Amino acid sequence: MAKHSIKLDELTVHADGKVILGPLSVELTEPRIALLGANGSGKSTLLRTLCTLTVPTGGSASVHAVDVREKPRQIRESTALALSDPNAQLLLPTIGEDLALSLKVATRRRSRSMQSKTFHDPEHTPRLQRPRWRTRLAAGTRTASALDGSVGPRTDPGPEPQEILDALGIPLDASRAISTLSGGQRQLVALASVIATSPQLLLCDEPTTSLDVGWRREITRFLMGLADTLDRPAVPFGPRNIQVVVATHDLELAAQCDRALVLHEGQLVCDAAPNKAIAYYQQLTAGTASTLWA
Repeated sequence: MAKHSIKLDELTVHADGKVILGPLSVELTEPRIALLGANGSGKSTLLRTLCTLTVPTGGSASVHAVDVREKPRQIRESTALALSDPNAQLLLPTIGEDLALSLKVATRRRSRSMQSKTFHDPEHTPRLQRPRWRTRLAAGTRTASALDGSVGPRTDPGPEPQEILDALGIPLDASRAISTLSGGQRQLVALASVIATSPQLLLCDEPTTSLDVGWRREITRFLMGLADTLDRPAVPFGPRNIQVVVATHDLELAAQCDRALVLHEGQLVCDAAPNKAIAYYQQLTAGTASTLWA
């Protein structure tokens, strides 16, 4: 099996008695994959399924040979979901404190000396807990750790927050307050916070939304070069051979991926090289523009 392998076999997801995704059958082995599609096409549902936040109704999905239903905890420990709004992920006052939380989680995963908190479907989570539960979807067990203090102090001699920033090429001081950062800077720090947990699969849900052209290109450069960055011997953390899947409307970002899928009304309608998939997506959106207000 390829070192990167996401496999879907007749995967379907239902909501309110309707099929919102699938059936999908595809194997993804490329290191950088783009998901294109209109709002409501199923991109976010697919990402949430791959990190166990949405449970498949039928078929199967596996990430690096691990089934998402059979071993959800193992999936969560090797997968990270970065949200479009970095403010939903950056909970602590400074960059360094936020990254330190990720490093503590990574330490706990390595040692397995403390029991991870299991997440449940948000529909079965008490209403008052849902907003806080959702704030750390991007880093798996970071949510539980931030809320209940279960991680505890770090005991390993691992990298410090400033080393994380420097290794990732983010020119910010770890002591800087999150509140002073621009939108683009916050997105980079939010990405750094989930990468510091050493995921093998990084899922990004529209990471360039609401950013200007300059910052969209900077985030694209960062994500497209991430595997090479983490493969450098000097980088003191992170997995080797990370796989990145990005749901996006940003065609410049999609064009730099290795493969692109187009979803439409929950169906996979195009699976091709990025230039061909983008052309298909543009034709598709041109054909549906007249129905937006129907």
